[in-house]
Amino acid sequence: MTTGNSPFPQRSRYRQTAGVLLAVAGATAVVAILLDSPARLLAGMLAWTAALLLWRTTSGRSKGQTLGLIALGCAGMAYGLWQGIMPDPVRAISGNLGIIVLIIGVSFLQLIAMPDQEGARIPRGPRAFRSTSLGLQLFGSVINMSTVFIVADRLRRYGPLTTLHGLLITRSFSVAGFWSPFFASMAAALSFLPEAQILVLIAAGIPLAIIGTAITWVTVAPRAGEEFRGYPMRYRNLRIPGVMAVAVIAIHLVAPEISVLVVVALLSPLITAVVLLPQGRSAARVLGNHVRYNLPTVSNELWLFLSAGVLAAGIASVIAAMGDWTPFTRFTALEAWAVAAAITGIAVMGIHPVITSAAFTSLLGPLDVDHNLLAMAILCGWALGMGVNPLSGLNLSLQARYGIDGLNMLRGNALYAVVMLLAFGPVVWLAETTLG
Repeated sequence: MTTGNSPFPQRSRYRQTAGVLLAVAGATAVVAILLDSPARLLAGMLAWTAALLLWRTTSGRSKGQTLGLIALGCAGMAYGLWQGIMPDPVRAISGNLGIIVLIIGVSFLQLIAMPDQEGARIPRGPRAFRSTSLGLQLFGSVINMSTVFIVADRLRRYGPLTTLHGLLITRSFSVAGFWSPFFASMAAALSFLPEAQILVLIAAGIPLAIIGTAITWVTVAPRAGEEFRGYPMRYRNLRIPGVMAVAVIAIHLVAPEISVLVVVALLSPLITAVVLLPQGRSAARVLGNHVRYNLPTVSNELWLFLSAGVLAAGIASVIAAMGDWTPFTRFTALEAWAVAAAITGIAVMGIHPVITSAAFTSLLGPLDVDHNLLAMAILCGWALGMGVNPLSGLNLSLQARYGIDGLNMLRGNALYAVVMLLAFGPVVWLAETTLG
């Protein structure tokens, strides 16, 4: 497989080709969603082709999980076919395309949203802990996992990362999942439940994020001590994420018929290009390099969401064969709380929230559920599941790259997750009361 002097030239070509295919898949999917055209299937096939090219670079854990999800999904579709239910190939191939489009689009923001802070004064003590925590949430709400690596790499300069650093990172980053329109959790909620209203979800999620942040500041920040050294946040750099958030909300208010996922996917590379435009030719080179070298790094997430789409199609076939069976006879705030608790609890066993979210939306399909309530449950379960799942991408990254044990994160975040679930109860009840 090797040629010339480079040990992995073909693999490199495969990765670059996969990056270009992902960019084309994202653009095709945006057009398909906007025009409600069959091009959605083409976009899904392009994404699957890119994923196959990236198979060799996908982690062993992700490969095993992917094969298991695809096997279960195919078994479900086979059972449905045996019962006379035709499977939905479009759903199997393109079911989670909205999430993938969001990941592709938002990835461009890492080029501009959080510049390096070399030379900045290093903050110390509990106040530095709180500042780092808030910055992680605000910047992470837009550029996602890139923020974790930027901050953690900087903190590692001061010494080995400890469980305290792990709690700071997991909690501060994950609370953005309650409300951020740029998070995969929001993309999943809006993909599975298109009638959910993003402004309602943000309004319900922000109080939960504030509560979660306050709990971390009260219970963990005092343990940091005066010797703790944090990340030198410069909040003026939030201007670009702020413009993005305002633009997304404004466009949604003016044209609510346009999917928020499409708006984010279009604005992210567009604003990135505008910011880089003064650089002239180097801007095109930066964007091109991002497509060829950075996009292929999402292979684990790509396979997870593609295979979860296959599983969802299989579950849908099984449910159709079973008739109108549902786990609940009605869906109120209480059932929404139970779904959030279930997603969180199942995450402890290493199951990604996208899997349980897809399962619940399929199982509850026959019911006339309030999309806002179920979407809130998904956001809550996802935000809490990131911290308590020892096999989540967040915890595995902290373990592999920084030596922070995932089980310590589970133990450290378990009581926090229980308290946050208790806080979710009044929030979802108030939402039901207000919206009802």
